[in-house]
Amino acid sequence: PLFSTNTIASFPPALNEASVSLQDIFEGTPEPMVSAVIANYMVDLPWLLQECPALGRVPHLVVLHGEREGSAPQELMQMAAAARRREGLATVLRAPPLPIPFGTHHSKFALLFGDNFVRVAIFSANFLFIDWHEKSQGVFVQDFPRGQEASEFGGALRMYLRASGVDLDSELMGYDFRTAVCQLVASVPGKFKPAEANNWGHVRLRRLLSNAGGQGPAVCQFSSMGSLTREWLKEFAVSCGGASDLQMMVPTPSQVRDSIGGWAAGRSIPVTAKNRDKQVWHGWYRWPTEGRGEAMPHIKTYCQPAADGSLAWVVMGSHNLSRAAWGEHLKSGLFQVRSYELSVLFRPDAAKAAIERMGFSVQGSLQPGPSSGIWVPLP
Repeated sequence: PLFSTNTIASFPPALNEASVSLQDIFEGTPEPMVSAVIANYMVDLPWLLQECPALGRVPHLVVLHGEREGSAPQELMQMAAAARRREGLATVLRAPPLPIPFGTHHSKFALLFGDNFVRVAIFSANFLFIDWHEKSQGVFVQDFPRGQEASEFGGALRMYLRASGVDLDSELMGYDFRTAVCQLVASVPGKFKPAEANNWGHVRLRRLLSNAGGQGPAVCQFSSMGSLTREWLKEFAVSCGGASDLQMMVPTPSQVRDSIGGWAAGRSIPVTAKNRDKQVWHGWYRWPTEGRGEAMPHIKTYCQPAADGSLAWVVMGSHNLSRAAWGEHLKSGLFQVRSYELSVLFRPDAAKAAIERMGFSVQGSLQPGPSSGIWVPLP
């Protein structure tokens, strides 16, 4: 698959086929890690280092987080970092600045560096036990070798990290990202002029999908929805491949009640009735009950079909359906984004080209589907 779902131990093996666990990401690297940058909104660092011993041993660790100063999770992070430093392991904790009110550091990713590789992992889960073991998540993982060839993926990654206050240009310039099977769609806080806006949020998505060939409505599956205006949704639909409409997918209250996590799972699905009822002109669809449906969604996906019914494109990552995440145009002409977000965009044509650059031959169409060599685990 282009991306995977997370492994849930209570599910039968058939439902975890091609799934990815935290151990797969952090313990299954081609060679030992020499440094790592991990980022998330909510971080239980003591649990994470216990869950993934290889990450606990990495000589240099940078943690980007969204925890509030003085909060219990932030204090636990400080304690775990101090314990690593006593063992001679360099550890940096950093909360990227939030210059615009109501923004968050919501991106969820890991960059794992070895002597001869870098692993890029982008996902929808917080670094919390319940997120990885009781909820439905999306996970993208790809390793890249040493090399110095320029690529759009590498340039976008370096730009995002610089905007987050992390300068890894010299390190990342030493890797070859030409085989990336996806493109990055990132958001960073700020007010941007039109030329700058092309790099961020739904304006970047619009640019990347300008010739994607999608038709009909786009499906928006998310775990949180902000207060949205009809005008903003029309603009967002244009960015979603010129979609004719937006179809929303969320679980029902009874699905939350009967899920693995019970009613408590609803805490991470803050879709209020007030915000939902504003969107009565859009189609609403419930989270599926079959398969992995008992694990409530924390995954966020957006997709649109092509003319033949296959997927023209799909986005997976941290972006929920909100103006804070995707950005909005202001009356001043500037484009405002409140939050840090990081997602991946998959397109069959780009994936095919990347796979062929890896040295493999792709016969026929590479449209997602059961009979092709490419698929995505959408609900």
